Amino acid sequence: MYPTMAALAVIIGFGSPPVTAGEAPEASTAIFHEVVQQLVDAENRGDVVTICALFTDDAILLPPAIDAPIQGKDKICTFLEEYANHKMGNHKIMPSALLLRGPQSVIDTGTWSGDVPAQNGAQAMQVTGTYLAIGVLVDGQWKLWANSWQMAPFTRALVGSSTPPQAGTSITNK
Repeated sequence: MYPTMAALAVIIGFGSPPVTAGEAPEASTAIFHEVVQQLVDAENRGDVVTICALFTDDAILLPPAIDAPIQGKDKICTFLEEYANHKMGNHKIMPSALLLRGPQSVIDTGTWSGDVPAQNGAQAMQVTGTYLAIGVLVDGQWKLWANSWQMAPFTRALVGSSTPPQAGTSITNK
């Protein structure tokens, strides 16, 4: 059974080395992060085919500002094909936590940055945010099961408040 979470997560790769049952947890998390990095590298190249191959068939994608999660590899690939038309440059990730959650699931979280192209000759603008990627082991390969990313800083329009909540607090739905 795959893990379930309220917030799901960013991007993972294919072609990672197989993981054996006796492998150390640190090796599994490092391999999964390499898969996430493969996704970022493919995004920087505009290689949607490679990105799509990184997801499981039943994967979930939660990009910012969407009405509902995008579920299923085919729907994710359709979204990513359009998303590639507006891709940012110099996309980078920096993991802050890599957690093995059982022998067949792992969580990679951290921050990201990239350059959004400007219009009319203006200079590109750097944007940043956080990401969450959940991986599962499929036939000995780590694949992305869920991916989500958020932009920083939060604005009143995005969260309904002038300031984001403090860590450890919750926001009630209105």
